[in-house]
Amino acid sequence: MSTTSLEQEIKVLRQQNDQLKQQIATAQLGLRSSENTEPPETDALTEQLELQIAERTQTLQMVIADLQAENRDLDQAEIALAASEAKFRSLVEHANGVIFELALDGSFTYLSPHFTDIWGFEISEVMHQSFAHCIYPKDVPSCQAFLKKIAITGKKQAGLEFRAQCKDSSTPWMMSNASPVYDSRGQLVGFQGIAFDISDRKQAESALRHSEQRFRDVSEAAGEYLWELSADGFYTFVTEKSKLIKGYPPAQLIGRSPFEFMPTTDRAKVKAILKDACARKRSFTLEHRNITPSGEITWEKVNGLPLLDEQGEIVGFRGAGLSITKQKVAEAALRCSEQEIRQKAQDLEHTLKELQYTQSQLVQSEKMSSLGQLVAGVAHEINNPVNFIFGNLFHANEYAQDLMRLIQVYQQAYPNPVSMVQAEADAIDVNFVLEDLPNLLSSMRVGAERIQKIVSSLRTFSRMDEADFKAVDIHEGIDSTLMILQSRLKGRSDRPEIIVSRHYGNLPQVECYAGQLNQVFMNLLSNAIEAIDEQIESTASCRAINTTDSLSCLVPAITIHTAINTDNQILIRIADNGAGIPAAFRDRLFDPFFTTKPIGKGTGMGLSISYQIVTERHHGMLSCSSSLGEGSEFTIQIPVRQ
Repeated sequence: MSTTSLEQEIKVLRQQNDQLKQQIATAQLGLRSSENTEPPETDALTEQLELQIAERTQTLQMVIADLQAENRDLDQAEIALAASEAKFRSLVEHANGVIFELALDGSFTYLSPHFTDIWGFEISEVMHQSFAHCIYPKDVPSCQAFLKKIAITGKKQAGLEFRAQCKDSSTPWMMSNASPVYDSRGQLVGFQGIAFDISDRKQAESALRHSEQRFRDVSEAAGEYLWELSADGFYTFVTEKSKLIKGYPPAQLIGRSPFEFMPTTDRAKVKAILKDACARKRSFTLEHRNITPSGEITWEKVNGLPLLDEQGEIVGFRGAGLSITKQKVAEAALRCSEQEIRQKAQDLEHTLKELQYTQSQLVQSEKMSSLGQLVAGVAHEINNPVNFIFGNLFHANEYAQDLMRLIQVYQQAYPNPVSMVQAEADAIDVNFVLEDLPNLLSSMRVGAERIQKIVSSLRTFSRMDEADFKAVDIHEGIDSTLMILQSRLKGRSDRPEIIVSRHYGNLPQVECYAGQLNQVFMNLLSNAIEAIDEQIESTASCRAINTTDSLSCLVPAITIHTAINTDNQILIRIADNGAGIPAAFRDRLFDPFFTTKPIGKGTGMGLSISYQIVTERHHGMLSCSSSLGEGSEFTIQIPVRQ
């Protein structure tokens, strides 16, 4: 019961009490003036009036007691309200957000003190002004729609994000919750709510979006698609690139297991790898096949890692998939090609063995021409692929340089790549690849050049009958060969110059195939230089310990003697102080394809061709004497006249 109603009730009771008192007084006066009135009726009336007065008085006392109690409650409520208002004021002043009240027209009717800290305006500058002046212009419509929705629904709305328009022209991001405000009649009179500064969160979200976009861009550029699996192994996220690799769009993959698209034989292997990754809680890499909607088999390489919650429990998997179908097809083709090459190599080896056998049978016969045709055919078959390889090495080197420059530019532009990219770079050791690739290409070029030399030797061997037969000065042939080899005779950092001593006798003009005989000189002198280099290398440690014991090794020398004997034959001796030839090899020195040099440093054709030139073409003799560690001497003996 309100205070106003109690006062009205008390007033009515007092009026009724006064009326009763007047009625009693009138009745008593009538008794004294009228003797005909019966006393019993007067007493009854008096008692009735007194009873009514007593009842009204009691009611009045109860009302007064209620009023006093209500006044006490009202005083306590006012005290509590004052305390609540003080507490609310303290919370408002210390709240991180800005508490606001708006009239229906959008003007401010209240702002908490924190408003000035964010917007920079004094509250007096914006009070009773439209809130739109404090909102970034492009965000005003969304704020107006937010308030309209509150007015229509009559319910609290939350999560409005907008940019503030501050006094210093900055535009921090805010988030607001608001509720409707009604008067005592239930009419909407405005809005009240709170706004929080979420600029830090927005910056973090923006940085995260940029990071995710960068990761997606890198993955897209690398031809990968991204995926996520739930803990029970079903796709929860897949990027559009999956269709190019698996043949299915993301919508057909979400909620399904990757094992549904694998051949049965691949599932056990993949499950074992995933089980191991779960047990170790570490990343994994695997390869498996997919079955596309058309039934085609494609290959995919997957890199992934388990996703862990705060307790370290696995809640799913995340990773990237890359199509390696072309690579697998190329590998299969390469294996077939390697098998064909091995077969061809076996055939070639068989052919060469047949050549050696045929050559050994025809050393002293006149069938060298047919053997030359066979070797020429072999040389031609080898020369075609070698020329193809050698011709493409230049372009391969240019392409490699271009790719290396591209990688270096990428490293400069992105010095800190994402973790997956950095892990892959560490796994393949990019810096080592960049350093070693030029050396690899250079080695391939050297190998191709060496094969070309082999082919040239084979051709020389097969064209012995094409040179002119005429009388020449043998000394001029030796001197011209030494001139060609001059660069190899010069001193280097690891050995001194090779001293060539020429002791020429008085020789007449000799009838011979000059070009072929020069080839013999070239082979013998080249072997001598290599034997000296080998000797110096083998005694390098000895020189480091005791120089005196290896003085002979430090003065490399080649000695050439020429003379004519009593049988009208010329003798040419070429000696060196190199490593010498083991006795076990001397009987095979002139066999085709036999060499004592390491793999890649000798063809095994030089001495064989030289032997054929001397013995078959010039009806002479070629012999060798050698002492291991002391050197070798080759002797050429041919007639002056054929």
